[in-house]
Amino acid sequence: MHSIFNIKTGARLLLGLALGISSVTFCFPQRTIQVTVVSVTYKEVSLSWPSVQAEAYLVERKEDNFGQNFVTIATLDGKSGTNTYQDRTVVPNTNYRYRVRGLYDKGDDALSAEISVSVTIAPHAKPSGLTAATQGTQRILLNWSDANGAEV
Repeated sequence: MHSIFNIKTGARLLLGLALGISSVTFCFPQRTIQVTVVSVTYKEVSLSWPSVQAEAYLVERKEDNFGQNFVTIATLDGKSGTNTYQDRTVVPNTNYRYRVRGLYDKGDDALSAEISVSVTIAPHAKPSGLTAATQGTQRILLNWSDANGAEV
């Protein structure tokens, strides 16, 4: 796969007016980025990828449903060697799709394949203050404080 770039401005000066060239097409090999999911919890998705010497990386995300566009959630400095990202804005029990785009100063870019991630459900907090009291010979009354507020 190749990326095509048309350069019109200055092409006549570079290649000579005598040739009558008004545009030049350059082909650069398309770089790809292999993104890996390092870990997933109900609070965070951690991504990693090998460096492709990009000037910057854009981390893009969308919810895993049809029709939604990718949104850039982070711009990272590629020159600093950063090739990991922790998304701490996830919502438990939600499916997301991620991709990473590498940007270069010459206009070429690299793009990862989309990866799908299912964010886990938040663990339930343990109840506290459990007490037991007998009520006659065949009943026990249990009381506790609900830590989640979700039970009835």
